[in-house]
Amino acid sequence: MQKAEPKAVTEAMLTEAENAQALLQADNVDIDHLIEQRLVIMEKRHQASMATNSLLEDKDIEMHGYMVALQSGNDKVTEFLLVPNVGTCSHKALPAANQILLVKATQAVDVKPTYLPIKVNGTLRITHISQKSFIGDGEKQVDISYTLEDAEIQ
Repeated sequence: MQKAEPKAVTEAMLTEAENAQALLQADNVDIDHLIEQRLVIMEKRHQASMATNSLLEDKDIEMHGYMVALQSGNDKVTEFLLVPNVGTCSHKALPAANQILLVKATQAVDVKPTYLPIKVNGTLRITHISQKSFIGDGEKQVDISYTLEDAEIQ
């Protein structure tokens, strides 16, 4: 927090951090090693969330899920996200990248409410994408591992 928002750090927070550090050092805990291991674990979790199944590449698939429009205010879209859970993006955190499909429809479709399931058919492609998108109530960074091309929506 001292780097990201130094003005938000209070004296009480600094005192609490110093006390915690002293307790850890008294127990011979290597704080720097723990932080390094946390970064390693974070990277492994990120890699796992991006992992894809190459057996699905270029396969025609049918999948059910929930539409999340990438831009608000449109009545029709040709591209949207398909996510596995109701309320994703507006009330819940985004799922892992390998649980999100960027759907590219063959023709514009009506934007569906996020609480109604839809079915999509199309050709699955492995495409690692990271983009900022307007989702729900604001702009978010979205990581996507799969694209569904030439999709038909029901």
